[in-house]
Order: sequence, then structure tokens, then C-alpha cells
Amino acid sequence: MLTNVVRRLIHTSAAASILFVLASCGTNNPARSHSAGYGSAFVFMTDYMSAAVGVFRPDSNSVDVLPLAGVHTDVALRSYGGLVYVLERFGKDAITVIDPALPTAPTANYSTGNGSNPQDIIVADAHRAYVLRLNTSNVLIINPQTGDSLGTIDLASYADPADGRPEMAAGVLESGTLYVLLQLLDTASNPWLWPPTGFGKVVAIDTRTNAVTNAFTLTVKNPVAMAVHNGTLFVAGGPYDDISATGIDRVPLSGGTPTRLVDGASLGGRPTALEVCEQNNSAWVLVQKTWPTATVYRVSLTTGVTADSLAEPATPAAIAVGMDSVLLVSDRSMSVPGLFVYNAITGEKRRGPIATALPPDAIVFVKD
Repeated sequence: MLTNVVRRLIHTSAAASILFVLASCGTNNPARSHSAGYGSAFVFMTDYMSAAVGVFRPDSNSVDVLPLAGVHTDVALRSYGGLVYVLERFGKDAITVIDPALPTAPTANYSTGNGSNPQDIIVADAHRAYVLRLNTSNVLIINPQTGDSLGTIDLASYADPADGRPEMAAGVLESGTLYVLLQLLDTASNPWLWPPTGFGKVVAIDTRTNAVTNAFTLTVKNPVAMAVHNGTLFVAGGPYDDISATGIDRVPLSGGTPTRLVDGASLGGRPTALEVCEQNNSAWVLVQKTWPTATVYRVSLTTGVTADSLAEPATPAAIAVGMDSVLLVSDRSMSVPGLFVYNAITGEKRRGPIATALPPDAIVFVKD
């Protein structure tokens, strides 16, 4: 696996300031004029020399800038309870919380620990959230409103021996159980390349007791994304140099051994994101080919058969499914960056490209 630093050098240079962006609601109130509600999407954009975050409404044709300065360029976006969480990762190690109704004034900003590199936040309720950090061996439990620590969950026993860390990458909460994705990378032997030390794992944590109750060994290495559908956890990923360990796994949450749904050879590359479409038992999967080219495919979550592919864009970097069957796809083209809007059920293109100020790199819809 490439380190965050190398990814930044491939796509990037150093960190810079970031602006937040939101669409206008047509009100005369200066604060409310930037407000955004359910169905809107926050979009992180960067050319790795400068950065911005915007909000896009599916019925609009623009992404507008919100003037909040000083946010990091290595960012992931999450949404829970109508709030947006901006994870400032490598080199910043912080989380900013934004209320889309008043986005010019973040409701909170707090550290996740120096050098911790937060990858995901999973909010259980208004007073408890779990933060997954790449450079530690424990899950941090916090109050998501304040960032105050409520404790940790030790995952050191699942760490690889190369660096003593399990490399937590993502999490999902389902029926009171937190599922944490472990990459198991060797970050010690080479500061630039982080090869997987073995197959990835998923650990299950009972959020009532914060105890680990199960662990699953995957058939893919370097897993990067996951989603739950109909009692099954779907995990996507793979190393850059081993197509046989690349693909999408399915993990039955009732118990059992993970099996391969579809392999990387059938996909034609390495899956880096997947978004479930509940209406037709499928997922839209972003498949990285020879960088920077990638393709978005529809994959059956029952058979693994790859069906539709989106003709545009040629350089997608992020996908997200929102309300009203909206599939939003980012185009990281340096010359003409933008967004494409598709029907998530049919794959029919609705609009695009919709110009963005900088290449869009991450998307999240505002969610309950």
C-alpha cells in the first residue's frame, strides 16, 4: 500500500488551507444564506496546493464556497444526526463538526491526538462516538459534541508484528455492533510503501460493553471500504501489486466465514469505494485502474455480476448515494473538475459535468 504521504505526492504536495462551501437557500440572513438541509451533499475539493469543501444540492447546477479557513487538505467527510464531521487526517489529527443550517460557525473542533491520523468516526448517539485512527492500536471513544474522551478499546492483539498496529481504516455500526476494518500494513520497513502483512480483518465490538465479540479474516488484503446490506457486510479493497488478493468480500453478520463476492480480475482493477443501492440489491463500486483512470460499475450484491458502468467521468475519485435515488460521482480531472449526477437505480445520467472550483475528492450526503 502507498502511504498517505506518497498518495499526497502522487496526487499532491503539501498541506494548505481549505475553505468550506455551501449552496444558498435564498434568504437574506447572511448565516442562513449558506444553509443546507437533507438531500444536500458536502464535497471536499483539492488540487493539493489549495483546498475547499462545498455543498451541492441535487436540484442545483453549482457548488458555492463557504468562507471558513484553516482546515487541512487531507480530509474525509462523514454525516450523522444531520451534522457533518470533517476528519482532518495526516498531519492535522483533528475533527471539525458542522451544522449544515449554520455552516459558517462550526459547532466543535477537537484533536484526536498528535500523530493519530483519524480515518473514520462512527456516531452511536449524541453523546458517544468511536474514532478510528490509523497510527494507534486503540479505538477512541468520545463525546462527539465536545471531543472529550470517554475511554478506549484496545485492539493491540489484532495488530501485525511489523509495526504493532492494526491500521484501522473504516467502521460501520449495525444493530448495536461496531464493525472495524483492519488493514494490517507494514508501516515500519519502508516510510513510503506500506505493504500488507496478510489478509485484512474485521473485528466486531458490542457497543453496550465495548468488548470485542468476534473477528473475521478476509480474503482481500488492504481493505479500504465497507457497507452493510441485508445482514451482510461487504468489504472492498486490495493491494496495488496483487490482483489475486483484490476484490469484494461478503461477511455474514450472523456468523460464518468471509467469501469472495467478486475478484479484482473480474472488476478490472482495485475497488476503492462502494455505495449500496437498496432498491435493486446492488452496489455502485469505484474501481481504480491505471492511475488516474477509474470506472464506476454496478455490482450485484447477490451474484457479484458486474453490470452497468458509467461512461463518465474518466477520472472518478468519489461516489455517494443520497435521497431520491441520487448517485453523485466526482471527476478529479485537473483541467475540468466537476460532479456528475446519476439515477442510482437505473444508472441514467441526469446532469453533468457541474463545475467545481477544484478537483472533488470526497463526498457525503447530509444524513440523519
